[in-house]
Amino acid sequence: ILASDFNFDTSEIKITDNGNIIDATNGEANSLDGNIKIIAEKFNYNKYELILNASSNVTALFIPRNIEIEADNIEYNENTLIFHATGNVNLKDLTKNILIKSQSIYFNTKNQTIKSNIETSIEDNLGNFIVTKNFLFNQKNNLISVNDAKLTDVEKNIYLLSNAMIDINKNKILGKDISVNFNNIYFDKDNKPRLKGNTISSDGDTTIVKKGVFTTCKKNDDCPPWQMSAEKITHDKEKKIIHYDKAWLKIY
Repeated sequence: ILASDFNFDTSEIKITDNGNIIDATNGEANSLDGNIKIIAEKFNYNKYELILNASSNVTALFIPRNIEIEADNIEYNENTLIFHATGNVNLKDLTKNILIKSQSIYFNTKNQTIKSNIETSIEDNLGNFIVTKNFLFNQKNNLISVNDAKLTDVEKNIYLLSNAMIDINKNKILGKDISVNFNNIYFDKDNKPRLKGNTISSDGDTTIVKKGVFTTCKKNDDCPPWQMSAEKITHDKEKKIIHYDKAWLKIY
């Protein structure tokens, strides 16, 4: 059956309210322009509000951006051109090879933005894994803005950031209020190498922290036996060397 901007191909269809409400089961709904395909066990289409609700084992495809969404429920609003997916949401950007998981995600097809206001995990094509309290992914410039985030990079270094901007094309991080717990594979097994600072700029080769403090001492309630503080700390990831500018070595 044809209903406004969608073509329903399902096993059962019920039409009520003079054709303004459509309930359908087991099948798919395809937009007439060919941009959207939604597969689900249950559909409800409200012609007054131009809202399509799909529930139970839902998969939605937004073909122009190569986006696939799996969720318990997906609402598509034809007025705002926004998908709202809830319940065990997996959103995949198949072009950039990015997987986003949350319990609630908004995808604005007009503005080309993906966002969530609750805890979300993001895994990119470079092996970075991010857990954040909220995020905004702008597909136009390939930037992800995160808040209160924990990022684990491909080398298993852990970054804790109050807020940051991640460029997924350049594999670059810009953030502030940073804490880095390094993978101690290159240190003694009892070392806990870590770095704190005001701001961070990091890419695949180099991490630069401003007004930073570094130590390898075990964590305890007292001051570490030693720490190096500096106006600028540069970590050369390839050479495994840390450089300090305007530095102080403090010994407990």
